[in-house]
Formats: sequence, structure tokens, C-alpha cells
Amino acid sequence: DKFHTYVILKLQNVKSSTLPVKGKNPVWDQDFVFETMRLDTVLVIELWNKGLLWDKVLGTHWLPLATISISNTDGDGQWISIDSEIVLKNGETFGTQSPTGHHVLIDCRFEIPTYNNNNNNIG
Repeated sequence: DKFHTYVILKLQNVKSSTLPVKGKNPVWDQDFVFETMRLDTVLVIELWNKGLLWDKVLGTHWLPLATISISNTDGDGQWISIDSEIVLKNGETFGTQSPTGHHVLIDCRFEIPTYNNNNNNIG
């Protein structure tokens, strides 16, 4: 019960987070939607522990968008390792390293928009 964790997702200039959940094995079961046309960027996943005075980052995962598959249905997800160090290359974030022992199960995918044949609006 020493953990009161939440996850922050960052894509370009957009940031979303889950609600904090207490316990050793939290479950968030939340959906997030990001829109992008840039597959050369990354989704940054941060695991945080909520504190009384300030919150502490437990680790980060760096997920290149080019590695994400296309599917319009829910999948089984994948366990990703949360790392303690950010890898820099020429002053820019290039990845993460040094696993913390924390893992997060995510189902991350690109969805193809569906169109309504009557007026070609996204449905």
C-alpha cells in the first residue's frame, strides 16, 4: 500500500493522465485518444507515485509510433518495462534504459477512422 500510482502519457504537446490508484497492482482501464500525422515521433509513458507534498516519477518508457500496429479492435495488450534512465543522443531523447522492475500493460494501436457513406463524415 506504499504505492499510490498513476500514468502520464505524452505525445508531442499533448499530455493525459490516469487517476491515482493505491496498491501494489493498480488497474486503470482507461482509454486515451491522441491524433497525429507524425509517425516519426514517440509516445512517452511515465509511471508516477503520488506523494503528500510532491509526486515522484518511478520511471519512463519511450515508445516510437512507427512500432505501433493498426487495428480497430481491442487487443490483449503488451507488458512494457518502465526504465529509470532516459537515453540522450545529440541532446535529444532517444530511448530509455535501466529497468526499474515496474511494468505496465498497455494496448496501444492506430485506428483507421470509419466513414459514414451518407455524408462522408467521420463516425
